[in-house]
Amino acid sequence: MKVDLKLATSKEKEKKPKTDAQRRAQLKYDKNHMKVLGCKMRSDRAEAFKAACESQGTTPNAVFMDAARNFTEMHGDGSVFQ
Repeated sequence: MKVDLKLATSKEKEKKPKTDAQRRAQLKYDKNHMKVLGCKMRSDRAEAFKAACESQGTTPNAVFMDAARNFTEMHGDGSVFQ
């Protein structure tokens, strides 16, 4: 499985402080549309993975999203990631 590590990271985007209304809107959207998936791994492996992501200019979340997209395209309904 190929993982594309050249994904945009939060470091590349300029962050402006969100207003309270923007935060509330984001929380409402997340509550209705998002799910958090967990992954347990040994601490040493997690730190090595985080360091590898940082060295490639990406984040663990971006790598997980790319892996989920690739896996779903190969084994399920890949159109959900479009």
